[in-house]
Parts: sequence; structure tokens; C-alpha cells
Amino acid sequence: MLTGLGLGCVMPPTAALATEGMRGHDIGAASAAYNAAQQLGAALGTALLNTLAAGATAAYLASRPHPRPDAAAVHGYTTALTVACVILLAAACLTLALFTLRRARPRAPRTGVRG
Repeated sequence: MLTGLGLGCVMPPTAALATEGMRGHDIGAASAAYNAAQQLGAALGTALLNTLAAGATAAYLASRPHPRPDAAAVHGYTTALTVACVILLAAACLTLALFTLRRARPRAPRTGVRG
């Protein structure tokens, strides 16, 4: 639930941030770059969190004299989801900071010339 909540709070603002201030003919390229980065991040994040969960599960099994596999699996998933929550909170803080900086920066007036 925390991962889903975090993704729901982080993804729409970052998508808006990626295309904010773009000229009409650049919005498609900015959106494509954002989507490519999102897909790459999802693939690498899944691999990272899966490796973390497997490592935490193995460490739990190795450190106990009579480990229970279900308890080890819960420990591994809890560790991975805690790290995912921290990553999403950091992304939310970074997005908020970027929005604040963009809002505070004065914008150059647009000319009527189209490129």
C-alpha cells in the first residue's frame, strides 16, 4: 500500500514537471524522454528491490539456528518495501523542491514568434 501511495503521489507531479515550460513543438520530446526515464527506472528499481529482498531473505535464513522460510520471506519483503518507501519519499521531496524553484524563478516573456 505504501508503494502504491508513494507512486501515486510522485508520478503525476514529475510528469507535469517534465513538460512544464516547454514550447508546443518540444512537449512531445520532453514527454518521450520522461517516459523512457520512467521505464528505465522501473526496470532498474525492480531489479534492485528484488536483489535486496533476496539478499535480506538469505541473510535472515543464514543468521538463525532454526529459521522459518515464511518469516524469512516476510523479512526480505519488509526490507525491500522499506527501501522503496524511502526512495519514493526522497523523490517526492526532490519533486517538491524542483516545483518550488521553478515557481520562484521569474519567467522570460514569450514572444509571438513560432519556431
